[in-house]
Amino acid sequence: MEPVYVVILAEIVAQVVDAVPDMADWATGLADRIAGYGETLVTFVLGLTCMGPAALYRGGLALALGRVDEAIAALRSSLALAEKTGGVPFVIRTQRRLAQALRRAGHDDEARQLDLAAARDAHTIGMRLPYSGT
Repeated sequence: MEPVYVVILAEIVAQVVDAVPDMADWATGLADRIAGYGETLVTFVLGLTCMGPAALYRGGLALALGRVDEAIAALRSSLALAEKTGGVPFVIRTQRRLAQALRRAGHDDEARQLDLAAARDAHTIGMRLPYSGT
């Protein structure tokens, strides 16, 4: 299966895993598959479409599965790659997910700073703030 389809599924599963208990197995399987992508950007159609760092999706699934430390590590990796490659929308998405993970780990100050940075950057580029309902 193309990596782009895997990460799209991962994003959906991460959003619904709490509401649909059977999705935990899907989340685990997708996380294992995405782990094989390493520290790369997921691209599609010869690189014309970029879905962002694979670690963003690994981190989202880990967070959905309650693996907070694993989520934080993956999301920090995602943030570094998104910043390095200039992918501002992926920086914003990662900041929001990382803030959620840090909040669950009790790191409220860092989470708040990331949320503020994400809101500022989203406003600057005219992007709707992601993960607002979670």
